[in-house]
Amino acid sequence: MQQRQPISVQPDLFAAPTAPRELSSDIGQHLLSLIEALLTEAAKKAREADHECHA
Repeated sequence: MQQRQPISVQPDLFAAPTAPRELSSDIGQHLLSLIEALLTEAAKKAREADHECHA
């Protein structure tokens, strides 16, 4: 006799979204500084690429 595979639990696509967890202020500050550094670097690269395009 063939055994059935267990049914895997799938998320309810129609469930109301849950509120995001609160991060500790240290982690939040660290994430903000990382995001700021990434945005600064991306802006710098975009300016360099723009300058090369117009040169």
